[in-house]
Amino acid sequence: EAARRLPAGLRPLVVDGATVVGCCLLEVTALRPVGLPAAVGVSQLAAAHRIAVEWDADGSTASGVFVVERRTNARTVIAAGGRAFPGVFGRAAIRRDNHATSTSWSVRGGDMAIDAVEYRNGSPRFDAASGFVAATCIGADIGLSLGRSGDLEVAMMVPATRDAVEVEVETHSSFIASFPSATAAPSFLMQNVAVRWSPGRLTHAVAA
Repeated sequence: EAARRLPAGLRPLVVDGATVVGCCLLEVTALRPVGLPAAVGVSQLAAAHRIAVEWDADGSTASGVFVVERRTNARTVIAAGGRAFPGVFGRAAIRRDNHATSTSWSVRGGDMAIDAVEYRNGSPRFDAASGFVAATCIGADIGLSLGRSGDLEVAMMVPATRDAVEVEVETHSSFIASFPSATAAPSFLMQNVAVRWSPGRLTHAVAA
């Protein structure tokens, strides 16, 4: 199910007999080029669907996530994505509402439809050493996606910390629902984390 959605050269990363397929819901503030002050940064709400992948690189195996689709409510990010920085974004209507003990999300754009309620229930921190976490956006350093020309783009993600807590989430995602064998997996929350994204490159050629 996952393999047929990947470009040539990528294959699903298998952890405990399964592949991690998920959605990321993000509130990003002060997004800006390195060296500029936070005051000039752009804020956005964004959503992405991704699949854990691996590929052959110089005689070894590298891993990361393949981002199937990105959506945002920020027109500036849509215009610059895939040009000023790697990652093409489509437009979406995204709403996020904070409640006393939960946060609700609604994402509608193109073929992407996500509804999620995240319960902040004080769950223990996740096991950073687990293979499952390594296959998520928390543990992965490399994000691959198709650029505007159809070639693979590479984005390196370096968070200042990978601290997260496991949270209870009720999610309906049109993308995840298209995997008949999908079963629920843990969900994680990261907050107040500074992240640096930068262009990267593959150490071998992958045909898109």
